[in-house]
Amino acid sequence: MQLLEIKKTRLGIVLSGDKSWVREQMRKVFNILSPRTAFWLAKELPDYAQVSGQLIKRGAAYHFLGYEAELLVVDGFDGLNPDAVAGLAGTVKQQGAVCFLVPPLAQWSGYEDPEYKHITVEPYSTGDIPGLFLQHLARLLTSYCEDGRFTYVSQEDAINFDQAFRGVNCWQEDRQQNIIPTADQLTVMGAVERVCTGHRNRPLVLTADRGRGKSAAIGMSLARLMAGGNYSFVATASSNLSVERLFFHCAKALGIERSENQSLHSDNSRLRYCPPDQVASVAGDAHMLIVDEAAAIGTPLLSQWLGAFSRIVFVTTVHGYEGSGQGFEIRFKEQLKKRVPRYKEIKLITPIRWGEGDVVETFINDAFLLKGTRDSSGFCPPAPGKGSLQVERLSRQALMSEEGALNCLFSLLVSAHYKTTPGDLRNMLDGPNLEIFVARDAGEIIGALLLAKEGEFVESLAQDIWQGRRRPRGHVMPQTLAVQCGYSPGLTQKNARVIRVAVQNFARKRGVGRALVDEARSFAVARDFDWFGSSFGATEELMVFWRNVGLLPVRVGITLDVASSSYSTLVLCPLVRSVEGDFDDLRRRYLTSFLFSIRQYYAGLSAELVADLLHGVSDGIDDTFYEQDFIGFIQYHWPYDVVFASLCEWFVDNLRMVEQYFIQNVVGGDGVTFSLLIDIFIRQEGFLVVVNKWGKGGEKALVKALRNILFKLNDNISHLHKDS
Repeated sequence: MQLLEIKKTRLGIVLSGDKSWVREQMRKVFNILSPRTAFWLAKELPDYAQVSGQLIKRGAAYHFLGYEAELLVVDGFDGLNPDAVAGLAGTVKQQGAVCFLVPPLAQWSGYEDPEYKHITVEPYSTGDIPGLFLQHLARLLTSYCEDGRFTYVSQEDAINFDQAFRGVNCWQEDRQQNIIPTADQLTVMGAVERVCTGHRNRPLVLTADRGRGKSAAIGMSLARLMAGGNYSFVATASSNLSVERLFFHCAKALGIERSENQSLHSDNSRLRYCPPDQVASVAGDAHMLIVDEAAAIGTPLLSQWLGAFSRIVFVTTVHGYEGSGQGFEIRFKEQLKKRVPRYKEIKLITPIRWGEGDVVETFINDAFLLKGTRDSSGFCPPAPGKGSLQVERLSRQALMSEEGALNCLFSLLVSAHYKTTPGDLRNMLDGPNLEIFVARDAGEIIGALLLAKEGEFVESLAQDIWQGRRRPRGHVMPQTLAVQCGYSPGLTQKNARVIRVAVQNFARKRGVGRALVDEARSFAVARDFDWFGSSFGATEELMVFWRNVGLLPVRVGITLDVASSSYSTLVLCPLVRSVEGDFDDLRRRYLTSFLFSIRQYYAGLSAELVADLLHGVSDGIDDTFYEQDFIGFIQYHWPYDVVFASLCEWFVDNLRMVEQYFIQNVVGGDGVTFSLLIDIFIRQEGFLVVVNKWGKGGEKALVKALRNILFKLNDNISHLHKDS
């Protein structure tokens, strides 16, 4: 098969056969193409590529995403890592090539990929992996090779390399990097400058696929502003590596050297990087915030910044290797429309790093389903029980054979979570401990759930885990129960953990998620599992969902996730009677621990989320101990400091009803809010701090206001008890 002439697009090459033969052919290809920069995704860099080649091992691929190369070699014999391949393919510039070294395509799915060791979990071995991801990839490569989109050189049908590559040089032009913006980039630059100098609260949302020059456009626009003004700009992203190209282009446009600490200075202006968990603290010092790869940051944190900064630029890759932007597209934009309806959106369409219709870009999108999202918002399913909603367990083989099912299912996962990556596709197809459940309406997949089977360790391994000698991959629930909750029996018991629940945007609030959870729980019950649970970053919406389907928290982590600004939370329900008493003990221990840790570890949680996480705390409180003091305070003016502990007990005991009162009344009188009461009785902040937050008077005035609102709350709760 002849090699297509290369112009502004990139070349795809597949070398297929035995390992030694394929690697020898790669030597010939390399000598013919003579790349000046080549990335080698493998375990070793061959001797002939020592000068211009850069070895990139699987865990280091992320560090090279901001760079450019003329050749990418993917050595499939050393293992194929989806995240690394998808990411590094985006570094290859126009007139470059991506070369895959693989076993015979028809046999590839049976090859024991070295990457398998990273997705196997106890008690499975690499032999238990079905190879469905490689089957999917081999089918696609075969299609691209058969119709001539990729050049295919196989051991069975070897061709004359000199003839095939005659006259071909992937980098015929010595193209110097320049910073002349395109028409699309000029539009972006103008929009960024208007955010900076124009009306406040009109953020810019810039979205693009990879290779469209968005980082260059932002960098050049900031340089133009910094050169002519006095500004302090803050750029944030889930990693400082994500803003590498932005800083590169800004520095180049300014003609200055970059410092190692991701900070640029020009005259009176400054651009600096700030991690997401520190952004709120610099709101008062920054003129404008630039959020790069916003899709990789959780919606709660993005929403928080909307209120803290009046000038923001959100930049994101809609279909990317760092996580999909679809969750950003669907959920965060809903908030933008409500809170800042005059925001502006620009989409960069035309590629810059390569040409239109680039075959490598098309292949990467097809291989990792980066563009498979769809949300048929015009289709509105009937409510469950009245229509044709069906929930079923779906085998991986059925998923592969049903046309469009794989694309639809992965699209759901992409749209539901802010950090779905190509690696999740492989885990879904090959993870040996995973089960897939789907919800259909009129045959259409409108919801999905992934369930992991965990625990059931042999006694010796359970002891090693309990004593801190082992931490087996993939068993989140039993190890959290043992290590963080002090519950060692969970290691040998059978655990079913929901990894992901996803429902099409148009079908939410219709009971689809509940139906999926019920089906997965029934599956676990039928197979004698002991526990059913899930682990996730806690938000008010998620806490309400899991409580409504019968799962309650038993552990909240103390480390705040930088990207999502949430705390990892384990929710649980017992499936067999023999562990129900253990569940009650876990709940009591959790509620006590969380209640007494709020001030130390969870000061940033909203009052509503604190109340959600404390749901059920009143079950262990005896009102006979606090009732006298409480009545004494609200009716007889007993001293506040004397009865404070009893007031705290009363508040905790009646937390849910107090929250309901404030939902209906917003402010309880004298400016006392639910959040203020949480600060006083749950967080137990210093009284002077609370007085300053209240802002309606001094300490005596606040004590009087508290007496009034507690009297109203008690009266309201008493009426509720009578009515019930």
